[in-house]
Amino acid sequence: MSKRLPDLIEPSQAARNGQQYRLAIAQSRFPRLMEMLQDDGAREVDVALDFFEEPETGYPAFTLTLKTPLSLQCQRTLEAYDEPVDETYTAVVVNDEAEAKLVPEQYDTWLLEAPKLNPWQMIEDELLLAIPQVPRKPGEPLVWLDGDAAAEAEENPFAALKDLMKKH
Repeated sequence: MSKRLPDLIEPSQAARNGQQYRLAIAQSRFPRLMEMLQDDGAREVDVALDFFEEPETGYPAFTLTLKTPLSLQCQRTLEAYDEPVDETYTAVVVNDEAEAKLVPEQYDTWLLEAPKLNPWQMIEDELLLAIPQVPRKPGEPLVWLDGDAAAEAEENPFAALKDLMKKH
């Protein structure tokens, strides 16, 4: 098990060796992710990356687990909130579409675009995919009132006088 993540990994060799990585990476190391965050990215992403050979095909495969809170902007309240990320992604590494068709259905496929895999890009891609399409802070839903209901909901300062007039 390694605590240092290389810039590039040769997936076949990593799978043959059963290579494992366990580390914590500052969110600020991922520039595309930083564009989405409401804080300085000082929090860490707990990363577990395990390589193995897929038993049926013998192709290299990996399991990537990511755990971190992401500070996002709620699209209802426009306030910052923490979106917990606890994702596990397992995929078989393939070189082309023909190989992808041979992979058992329980696995996703990761199309290798170069001879080596960039784990940093892979981690950032999965973090971005974990962000909800419309980030919303958990809790009570907002109640929207139409124009007439909103006007009725406002307190009328003369309502008390109206009640007094009815008594006399």
